[in-house]
Amino acid sequence: LDLSKVDLVELSLLKTMNVKTALSQNLISHFITFGIPMPNVKLEIPLMAYQIKEIKSIRFLFSDELKNLHQDVEKKKALWKALQEMFL
Repeated sequence: LDLSKVDLVELSLLKTMNVKTALSQNLISHFITFGIPMPNVKLEIPLMAYQIKEIKSIRFLFSDELKNLHQDVEKKKALWKALQEMFL
């Protein structure tokens, strides 16, 4: 993972976010959301927390909000396992 190729977007600060455009232009290979369901970013992708779903060469991962992971060891473990699967 090369951090110079990572874009972090805080969706709550954006008025509009057209994720579909970025996806259709093959600008994204991995998409991780923390506490924001896919319909909130205009994507109808059914995801279970911590289970990777690959669609058209894009790997999607949904996680609980980071603040909710703080004291939940099992969720932290699930996220860590999913991230390893996604990037290793």
